[in-house]
Amino acid sequence: MHAIIMAAAAGGTPAIAISHIHKFEGVMELLGIKELVVSHDKCTSEIILEKVRYAFDNQGKILSELECGIVKAKRLAVENSEMVRGYFYEGSKQG
Repeated sequence: MHAIIMAAAAGGTPAIAISHIHKFEGVMELLGIKELVVSHDKCTSEIILEKVRYAFDNQGKILSELECGIVKAKRLAVENSEMVRGYFYEGSKQG
């Protein structure tokens, strides 16, 4: 999963994720490329080839979705870090 996030963030490179946990679907949905997820229990060479063809045929759309998804992911990361910092700050004032 980290490789997919890094590829998307570094240059908008789409990747096909073979998920074994639901977290993959959530991350790919956040990035705007949930069409590129294959569940491990439904993974066949035909489905992977279908996803690869989809990625090649829809490069512009996928790149646009990734650009928007990365902006959303960065915003959420900042919000989460501020929330955690607030918890630590409030906790240190009480202790």
